[in-house]
Amino acid sequence: MKRYDVVISGFGSVGRQVARLLHERKERYRMVYDADVRLVGVMRSTAGCYADEGLALEQVQAFSAEKSMGDKNSTFAA
Repeated sequence: MKRYDVVISGFGSVGRQVARLLHERKERYRMVYDADVRLVGVMRSTAGCYADEGLALEQVQAFSAEKSMGDKNSTFAA
């Protein structure tokens, strides 16, 4: 099985929906395409969130809920 790591740059309405769809369709990608598609990072202009093994839906939702720009609790590794 081939692994695909996805990072979303721009996390407004469209980026959040893409993240939601990736999580909803994860099993379908495994079954139909033999692909392990993982959302490993999301970022907006001054903050981001990253995890090598993939972000849990809860992590993405928490990042989305952060209203402040450049929140020090965000974890983005270059």
